[in-house]
Amino acid sequence: MTTTVITATDVLLRDTPDRERLRNAVARAFGIARGLVTVGDAEGDDPIPNNVRILLLRQPLDMPGDFPVWYHLSIDPDLASTLDPAFDAVAHILGTTILTDAEDYFEMSLHLPDGSNRIVDLSQDDDGAFRLSPDIRSFVERATRQVVAS
Repeated sequence: MTTTVITATDVLLRDTPDRERLRNAVARAFGIARGLVTVGDAEGDDPIPNNVRILLLRQPLDMPGDFPVWYHLSIDPDLASTLDPAFDAVAHILGTTILTDAEDYFEMSLHLPDGSNRIVDLSQDDDGAFRLSPDIRSFVERATRQVVAS
């Protein structure tokens, strides 16, 4: 069976996760079998399985700024409505901060290590970077400390 996936968003991470750990976290967060999640390279030659429901392709260049790790996400349309809560869970499982598009074109969803999220107004700098303001940076640090303390 071939699954149709749609382009959903870019997924930007503060830290570089182990790919199998990322694959497992995404599968768990979306409630699907890990065999339905593919994590690969955008410039790779590996074939994409026909039954993939989530495809994360690592972009060849790191982004400047606070979110250097850049994946492009394609997803089964049936899973797209759960994108935000699922990436809250992925951020929590991996213990990192993740940035994705929000519903409003001008805002971003900041998924925090404590499993929460915050909609932020982050625009890209001239170099294409997303950089956290001091206020948002302290919010992220508090969410990170809460996870470490628990």
